[in-house]
Amino acid sequence: MRKDMTKREMELRMLTKRFLDGETTLEEERRLYELYRSGDSLPPDLLSLREMMLDMGSLLLDKKDEKRISFNGEGNKNSLERNKRWWADHILAIAASLLLLFSVGTVYYNYARQNECVAYVYGEKVTDDEVVLHEMQSAMASFTIDDATVAMEQQMKEMFND
Repeated sequence: MRKDMTKREMELRMLTKRFLDGETTLEEERRLYELYRSGDSLPPDLLSLREMMLDMGSLLLDKKDEKRISFNGEGNKNSLERNKRWWADHILAIAASLLLLFSVGTVYYNYARQNECVAYVYGEKVTDDEVVLHEMQSAMASFTIDDATVAMEQQMKEMFND
C-alpha cells in the first residue's frame, strides 16, 4: 500500500474489496455507498465502480425509506403522500385506459348485434344463418321467375297484338 493514502481512501479500498468478495454487512455497504457518493476525487482504479455503487446505494436508500402502514391505522405520512402523488400522476392514464376499454367493448357489442341474421318465416322469427340464407335465396328465385314470366307475357302480347 502507498504511504500517502488517506484514512478515507484506505477505508474505501477495504470496503470495496470486502463488497466484491461478498463479505460486507448491511451497515458496511451503507458506509461504502456513502463514501462513493461523497467522494469527488476517487482513486483512478475505483472510478469504474462509482456508477454501480451510486446505483446500489440509491436502491438501498429507497428500501430503507419505505415505511409500511401498521395494522392499527398509523402509518408514515411520507408513504401516504407518495400514494396520493402516484394517484394524481396516474389518474389520467387510468381514465384513458378505462375509456379505451369501454369504447372497444361498445364497438364490439354493436358490431356483433348488427351482424345477426334475422328473418320472419311464416310469422316466426328465425335467427339460424343457414335457414335465413335459404329463405332469402328462395324469395329471390321467386322474384326472378315472376319477373321473367311478366317479361315473357309482355313480349307475347307485343308479338301477337300487332
